[in-house]
This record gives sequence, structure tokens and C-alpha cells, in this order.
Amino acid sequence: MKHFFKLLIFFAAVLGSTFAKAGSFTVSGSTITLDLNVASQIVTVVSTGTTYTFTLSGGATNAWTGTTSANVTVSGATLTITSAGKTAFSTIDITD
Repeated sequence: MKHFFKLLIFFAAVLGSTFAKAGSFTVSGSTITLDLNVASQIVTVVSTGTTYTFTLSGGATNAWTGTTSANVTVSGATLTITSAGKTAFSTIDITD
């Protein structure tokens, strides 16, 4: 039985790291924080004038997680701060 639990813990650790999302984001007041969670992750930032896009690449997993709204949308590896978000957010933090 002891070996079964060790094996179960091992698989939980492996699966947790395998399915870890590459980037997450949180919003607190007028600050949005983008957190890169995978080694060797690259984020490319582009301003289109009315929006900002943050695209993930280079990691084993390239997907954003977080709660979307009228201010921020996500489509796979691309997170977009909308024109409403540009007005709502005074600070964009990127952490690694």
C-alpha cells in the first residue's frame, strides 16, 4: 500500500507539471498581472494602437489562463487587452 501512494504522488507531480499552463493573468483594481509559469517562456508584446496583445511561445505549453472580461480576452496563446482595458488598466505587470 505504501508503494501505491508513492506512485500516486509521483504521477500527480508529473501530470501537474505536464499540464501546467504557460501563462496566467489576474486583475486587481487598475492593475493586470501577467505571470509566466513555464521555463524558457517568451512573451511578445504588440500595440495595435487600440489594443495590446501578449503572445506566448517557446514553452512546452502556450496558453493563458485567467478570467476574461470586456477588458481582457484570451484565444489560446494570445491575450488581448481591449480598448476598454487600456482605459481600465493603469499598470501592466509581467512576472517570471
